[in-house]
Amino acid sequence: MIKINKAFSSDFKETYVQYALNVVLWPNISKLVETIPHIHRKLAKQIFNKRFLEVLLRSEPASFEDIIQRLYTLFPYIAERYCYSYLLKEIDIATNIINMATDSPSDRSEFDKLVNRTIQQLKRLTSRYRLYLTPFIIAELESSIPRYKKKKYLCRLENAFRGHSQITERDRALFPAWVNQLPSCFDYDAVSQELGQAITEQLEITVCPYCGLESIQTYSSISVRPDLDHFYPRTRFPFLAISLYNLIPAGSICNQKLKRNNSMLGHMHPHIEGLDNDPMFRFGFLPDGDIRNTFCLDILQQNSNAKNNNLKLFKIKGMYNGNEDLREWYCCTYELREFLKQEGEELTNIDFMSPLYKSVIDIRRPNTKVSAQKFKIEALNELFHQTLCIVDQPML
Repeated sequence: MIKINKAFSSDFKETYVQYALNVVLWPNISKLVETIPHIHRKLAKQIFNKRFLEVLLRSEPASFEDIIQRLYTLFPYIAERYCYSYLLKEIDIATNIINMATDSPSDRSEFDKLVNRTIQQLKRLTSRYRLYLTPFIIAELESSIPRYKKKKYLCRLENAFRGHSQITERDRALFPAWVNQLPSCFDYDAVSQELGQAITEQLEITVCPYCGLESIQTYSSISVRPDLDHFYPRTRFPFLAISLYNLIPAGSICNQKLKRNNSMLGHMHPHIEGLDNDPMFRFGFLPDGDIRNTFCLDILQQNSNAKNNNLKLFKIKGMYNGNEDLREWYCCTYELREFLKQEGEELTNIDFMSPLYKSVIDIRRPNTKVSAQKFKIEALNELFHQTLCIVDQPML
């Protein structure tokens, strides 16, 4: 929800690209390409050349989904291996399989029809693309295995369609070795060990950009930094694992508990846009009750699906509603308002830039440096009938 405006310095970008390309990526992938069977090698050499790999490392975030589309169109079996949902979106996959009964003859008849429909849908994919896992699933569904085992395959397909696919060791064995080895070429651990600290120092952000709430301080003197999240997860898009603008400093709650390996297709990327200037909160409490017990907030619908997707994924309503410090801040600020009204102060004339109110809000600092800055500014605007604005992170 916070837009990262800070640009990487040109010197740092060059340092990053040269290290990631020449020390890590190119030596690894040039070796891997030579092991690829002839049937795939020509195309792999054409695509995974040094020039294209440099483009991958330098790419601006607005181009990532185009890159994903290009590579998964050229190599559909890589999509099948790492992001099966990307392929399954092209066909109709049945849902709510877990609740489908097979007890009665009519139940079994309906189930068998569904299995046959699923086979036909999967064959639409195999007729278009060279795939490895999908033909295996088709063969299993066409076989004489018990219905309960076929149901497991249908459940797996439903989970994969929803973006929760799990690849087993048996699945991995179906794919060419080079497809399974591809992520090791884009060695994030090597790059982050060398340059991860510098990335967080360059961006100068101390609040998680996904929630605008959790602290992600970088401590340069002791070489401690926040997590670097892969916006497009490396488990699904291994070729973006070390693309500079795919690495986002993030809080552990958003990164590890909420986002996890969601594909993030159709979501808001913090290097592209944020919710800095869009109204987001609706505050409420019972006027005759204890505000500390009745305070609640709601999240306003935004003007794009990408923004709404982020608000839902990162559980912004729950994060802010459940934060005791914010609840107490709002209650204290409300009590301040009531005191000032009783003293005859004109609320619209209160100067929150004054040192007197710095304990209420530090309005001079950008939202990348102050936790819940958007929450606080919107609350002050409502309580004091003002038009305060968020200070955006400077670009330089």
